[in-house]
Amino acid sequence: MNTKLFNTFGLVVCAVLCLSLSLNAADRVYMADATAEPSSNDNTLPVMVEIDQNATGFQLAIKYDPALIEITGFDGSTGALSEAQWLGTWISQADGELTIGAVLGLDAEAEEFNFNEVIEAGADIKLGDLSYNVTTDQETTTEIAFQNSLPGILSSDRALDTFNLYTDVDGATVDLDLSTMTLTIEEEIIVVPDGFRRGDVDSNGALEITDAINNLSYQFLGTYSPACFDACDFDDNGKIELTDPIGNLSHQFLGMAPPAPPGKDVCGPDPTDDDELDCADPPSNC
Repeated sequence: MNTKLFNTFGLVVCAVLCLSLSLNAADRVYMADATAEPSSNDNTLPVMVEIDQNATGFQLAIKYDPALIEITGFDGSTGALSEAQWLGTWISQADGELTIGAVLGLDAEAEEFNFNEVIEAGADIKLGDLSYNVTTDQETTTEIAFQNSLPGILSSDRALDTFNLYTDVDGATVDLDLSTMTLTIEEEIIVVPDGFRRGDVDSNGALEITDAINNLSYQFLGTYSPACFDACDFDDNGKIELTDPIGNLSHQFLGMAPPAPPGKDVCGPDPTDDDELDCADPPSNC
């Protein structure tokens, strides 16, 4: 192949590869969607970045609804900004605005940068944790967005606009692609594993004479198979024996001792689950 043609071909391939790398480069800042309970405090959101160059500093700006949440701070010690020589956070709760600035490798005495201290390029880099309280007692959804041109972090009168960007080792600023996360505010649904009612042998939701009869049938006739053995153990001694149906009947008709926890009225787990009994098929009404 002609040398000149070969060199030209090589330059074209190199240019195409460089363009491809440039187009595929990911510089973005984001937070994953999350869920929090109404009127809850001390919640956290990891702030993440994906950068294709080593970074010596960051500038972030976030917008949120101050009627629903209260941003209380940003903790860089939980992420890559733990090595920052300078980290500033400014919060305007009234406006629903948060701005963050961070610098790494800054030698204050020498007034110069040490570029050995950087956040290395990569994906899914955690910068730190955003902390917040939910101020509404209602279930709803809200957005927290990275947004440019918020009032700035670099002056006391907040006169300078803040953008989402980072600084590379050459001192050039690189814009970060913005994103918006959805915060769902809703009550937590607590699923109790192996929930059952003690004494409710047939799992129909009530303590009845049939429970004692089914217990006796299981023990002495083998004609009944309990779905939840823990429910048969009326006194929670870890065994199914004659005293269980007797205790069940005595409570129902003589007003004697009630079944052991979790009791007959509320579904719950076995507080002494170290015995051989289990509830392999928890009642559907629990």
